[in-house]
Amino acid sequence: MIIDKSLQISSEQALTATDVSTDIIDLGHNQLVGPGDPLWWVIAVRAGLVGSLFFARVQSAADEAFGSPVTHNLGQAYDTLPTGSRIVIPMTWQNERFLRLQYEVTGTITIDAWLTNQEPAKWSAFPNAI
Repeated sequence: MIIDKSLQISSEQALTATDVSTDIIDLGHNQLVGPGDPLWWVIAVRAGLVGSLFFARVQSAADEAFGSPVTHNLGQAYDTLPTGSRIVIPMTWQNERFLRLQYEVTGTITIDAWLTNQEPAKWSAFPNAI
């Protein structure tokens, strides 16, 4: 999978409590993401969950400061997430201009997260060419 840096919102982000992604995605204006091609949020675990809970939620807002974010409760809670595992959350059609993920953690975990249109069932792993 090729990851577009402008769609990556967490890069080696270490989490120890409830937090939000280090970056946001600006859609340019309030709009519906669908009903075109489906989109997915992908969370890749770089350092496995040490603790008891990890949960991710999609948030959108009309302003970049997320003064009044709308939370889209997508995804599920995880008790264990080993290094190398991935979580895939479908993107909702209803949203506002700015997008981010909110993470809830009881313990510690390090993750990468991004938005993609590449269907998860078609992913193949290849060695890193860098």
